[in-house]
Amino acid sequence: MVDELVARSRTPDAATAWRQLAAADRLTSAGMWLVAHMTYGRRVRTDGAALDAAEFKPTPEGHTGGSLNMVPAYTGYLLMDALDGVTRAWMMGQGHCVAAIDALNVLVGNMTEAHAARYDRSDAGLSRFVSDFYAYTLNSDGTPASPLGSDTLPPDFQRIDDVVIAVKAGRQFFGHDRTF
Repeated sequence: MVDELVARSRTPDAATAWRQLAAADRLTSAGMWLVAHMTYGRRVRTDGAALDAAEFKPTPEGHTGGSLNMVPAYTGYLLMDALDGVTRAWMMGQGHCVAAIDALNVLVGNMTEAHAARYDRSDAGLSRFVSDFYAYTLNSDGTPASPLGSDTLPPDFQRIDDVVIAVKAGRQFFGHDRTF
């Protein structure tokens, strides 16, 4: 693959492509680490120090298994865009993908303005990020306090009828910037 990319002048040289492949491997590892923290942790420690019991979520939530599967897939998507300079459409976005995509996007700085204003790669920024995942916190006007999304119903929604009523009323939820 690397030789073909070089032969087609899609990458400057083989060494560049191999560096990008190695970086994708490290990004995949970091993404899986962050997805696990999104499910289980209230904070992260990039120095590798152990978390205290109080730094774990009392009720872990998230599609962790599916998201862990999506981390290498989304990393591969980002890698191919970087290797050959062609931006492809990404069709997955919610459900089992949300944690994987959000985790990798924060790690590579591929964020909306709302995400970038709230999160960075520091311990504090990543801790805020993992704490916001599945937090369901709303502002006083009913909009999400966090720009992160999820595909599950917030605790005040018990049935799909509750969602339909909220949609008809124009309520914003699930961390989206648009009203459903």
